[in-house]
Amino acid sequence: MDRSRFDRFDDPGDRLPALVRNLQIIVGSLTTGALTFLIIAIIKSVFIDEGVERGEMELMAYLAFGFATVALVARAVVPHIVTLAGRRHIIRRESSSGLVAISTDKRSRPVPVIDALLNLYVTRTIIGAAIIEGAAFFALVVAIIEQQRYCLMLGGVMIIGIALHFPTRARVTQWLETQQMMLKEERQLLAQRGL
Repeated sequence: MDRSRFDRFDDPGDRLPALVRNLQIIVGSLTTGALTFLIIAIIKSVFIDEGVERGEMELMAYLAFGFATVALVARAVVPHIVTLAGRRHIIRRESSSGLVAISTDKRSRPVPVIDALLNLYVTRTIIGAAIIEGAAFFALVVAIIEQQRYCLMLGGVMIIGIALHFPTRARVTQWLETQQMMLKEERQLLAQRGL
């Protein structure tokens, strides 16, 4: 197998702007949905429930903070696990022509390594944002049910966490370069081991 092609970095070319735009729409939609619910929770809490006595934090509020903590830890770990598994998949399924067999709709089709990495970036971004989105909605539901303003604030913080997934061309390009470098190192390590 010709290893010289592994020493260069692939350029996503014209595919990058469309991918970034699509991912911006997805992350923007996730953020907007949670933000809309936050506005509803604020309106209910501040205007509709005005004068309602707020008690101590109830069990659901504690669960919301616990769930948010678990979500933040999962967000820190799961996308990295997905990326590692994706790189391993790329290395295992890569042919000598530099194409990777990816499965779509019960069939496999070859794509360039850079396309497989772009798909991996989309997957890890959506997973990371969705983990945080779940915690945001849970906190906001608790804020409405138990009239806990702390949960409103927690929901707002989680929404900021979703928005932080918003991709830019520079961020995606930097991630792609890092992943290509890591792929190169992993290939070299496998070659040294004779695998």
